[in-house]
Amino acid sequence: MREMNESPPFALPASCQPPRRWLGWLGVVLALAGWWLSFDLARLSSGSSASIPWLQTHCGPRPDHGLTDCLSVLRSGESGVSILGSPRIPVAVLGMAYFGFVGLWYLFVGSPTRRRWAWHLFILAVVGLGVLQSVFYMHLMKDVLHRWCPGCVAVHVVNLALALLTLVAVPWRRDPADALPHPTARLAGAALVGGACLFLLHLALALFVTANTTSRRMYQEYRAIVEDPAYVRWTVARQPVHPELLDPGRPCAGDPRAPNLVVVFSDFRCPACRRALALLADVIHDHPGALRVDYRHYPLDRSCNPDLPRTMHTGSCRAAEAAEAARLAGSLEQYERLRAALYEHQDELEMPEFPRWAAAVGLDATAFARAMDSDRVRAQVKADIALARRVGVENVPVLFLNGRRLPPIMTAQTWEALLAAQPAEAPATAPAAAP
Repeated sequence: MREMNESPPFALPASCQPPRRWLGWLGVVLALAGWWLSFDLARLSSGSSASIPWLQTHCGPRPDHGLTDCLSVLRSGESGVSILGSPRIPVAVLGMAYFGFVGLWYLFVGSPTRRRWAWHLFILAVVGLGVLQSVFYMHLMKDVLHRWCPGCVAVHVVNLALALLTLVAVPWRRDPADALPHPTARLAGAALVGGACLFLLHLALALFVTANTTSRRMYQEYRAIVEDPAYVRWTVARQPVHPELLDPGRPCAGDPRAPNLVVVFSDFRCPACRRALALLADVIHDHPGALRVDYRHYPLDRSCNPDLPRTMHTGSCRAAEAAEAARLAGSLEQYERLRAALYEHQDELEMPEFPRWAAAVGLDATAFARAMDSDRVRAQVKADIALARRVGVENVPVLFLNGRRLPPIMTAQTWEALLAAQPAEAPATAPAAAP
């Protein structure tokens, strides 16, 4: 029987342990601290908050003073680099990649023995380059930007401590007689490959985030332009007037004496149409007597719109016919209520329950069923599709105000600007075109 004080079979002899293991763990701690500081600096440079309270206090934005010196440094032209024509990557992200590489080396390799000291030359070279970069960026802050970033200084101090630790880890003394050579070529090679992969992963993530941030900023700038009320008024005024959209020849929703006519081409299964019409309903509510609306159909369904390249919304043709059947069999109010019900159930239109929805808005079941099967309803849907094609509609939603096409992105503010430029009183005949 094995004696109680016998070492377990899986324990390594002391001579097989990596030398001065505490240096390796201290290197991991310093690398982790540098990585975390760099991570928070990268967050601050992108407009997010730091997770370290001290860093947020000294480097985060201050409502009373705007940008701190730290943010001015992080968002300066010198705070990013471009690799082979890529979008500019924040230097803080490169710092994350660097500290991740060094931390992985110290975690798995640490201090070498004297017989394997050559492997330590590699990490010495990497950390030496890191120190040179720290000196360069400290020079930039002092002599070029004339601003000091406390978080950046903290990162460089951690890097200097890591460099001193790397020098201490050099095996200056002769190995004990029973010490095994460390690291093995396999371990050192695996650490190098793993560190290189970790470095490249940081770069790939940085490129993805940078590209995503750039595209989001460009989209926000685009939205700011197209949603500018003055720009919208200028754009709409340049659109040609379509005379066939000035007189619907049938009752419209809204005030029948309203001076402005909105013609809407939509699809009952289109989420964007639902949002556009919800905004239009708010505008009508906020401007009573200003608008009347002629709802037209342009289903993205080849069963009634065969010129489409493909069907996008199955069942939208039958939904359009159901709406026209409600107009034919009931009142204008019942027609509008059924339209609202169709949008409310737009995810169910592949297996619709038109009779139940029609009954819920007060339509006579027999009259509605007869209208659904009539040629008149189908002819009206086809006429709307033909009209849409004549005025250049290819997708939905598309809105026209007094015969002029509106931009695809509309807000309450742009509606306010447009209505302020429209006639104040209803014309005696068809509504006049916008000036």
